[in-house]
Amino acid sequence: MGPDGRNAVTDKRIPDSTVRRLSLYLRFLGEFEASGLETVSSEALAERG
Repeated sequence: MGPDGRNAVTDKRIPDSTVRRLSLYLRFLGEFEASGLETVSSEALAERG
């Protein structure tokens, strides 16, 4: 809870562009995993997207 008693998480809206990218990121992470990678940088995800 924030200092004003409200839940900061429920008061914020996730931008539509971010929501659209989530399915892409999930697919990319699956492809990375299938190729044997255990860690992936955010930069590598951004390059794919």
